[in-house]
Amino acid sequence: MGGDIVRARVLILVENHSGYRQSLVGVHGFSAILDTGDNIILIDTGPNADVLLNNMEILGYDPKDIDYVILTHGHYDHTGGLKGLIEARKRETIVIAHPDMFSDKFSIEGRRIRYIGIPFSREELVSLGARFLLTRSSLKITEGVIFSGEIPREHWTRTTGHVVVNGNLVEDPLLDDTSVILELERGLVVISGCGHSGLKNIVTHAKRLGKKPVMAIIGGYHLIDSKEDILSDVVKFIKAEGIEKAFLGHCTGVKEIAWLKKHLNDVIEFIYAGRTIEFD
Repeated sequence: MGGDIVRARVLILVENHSGYRQSLVGVHGFSAILDTGDNIILIDTGPNADVLLNNMEILGYDPKDIDYVILTHGHYDHTGGLKGLIEARKRETIVIAHPDMFSDKFSIEGRRIRYIGIPFSREELVSLGARFLLTRSSLKITEGVIFSGEIPREHWTRTTGHVVVNGNLVEDPLLDDTSVILELERGLVVISGCGHSGLKNIVTHAKRLGKKPVMAIIGGYHLIDSKEDILSDVVKFIKAEGIEKAFLGHCTGVKEIAWLKKHLNDVIEFIYAGRTIEFD
């Protein structure tokens, strides 16, 4: 798809943990800014606007600076800040996502059923200024930035939760789980919110679209509570793909990230609110 970026910055806005900078808030969720120099793209919004806007202000970004919003999937901890962001911008906000993002999503824990989908209707968000671009296909957002679209499932996945289909609760295949691909001169960087599609599938799809190897991955990859055979498979895959850096957090799991770091050393790094990752 061409159009490589010379340099870019990824800034973690919302994450389960925060850095040492005063007043940054950590909360279960994910949001990151991708700053290419020409465009500022917000990837996910965390679970609420209070944390998102607080951390954004401390880290030097104004909501009005955002050119595009990408939602990696429809879970609340990635979409809950969207309404407040749009209200703070007071202008049209382009939101790119998979069309299944608005499906009714639930978790079932024993006898407890809990709604875990986006906490706003599409109509409400549109009335506030959202302009949705919902697509299953990949999309070149700007030079060097690709929205993955729906990710083919050829290897194991990390799907969770249930969805309502024809009035029944069924396992959610999370087809709305997408990623963002950054095209740099020497390779690709993949940013994932939760990685429900499975790391292997995400990287394989990114390589098809970007026609280069993946040099780095960033975000959540839903390895929490994974058995050792899955983690060993991840180690083998990262080595085989020649992935130079894996900046991991959120639903990857702290113990699981530590296990991966034990086996991959400096390849693995923790992310947290306030972490800046530079690529050039």
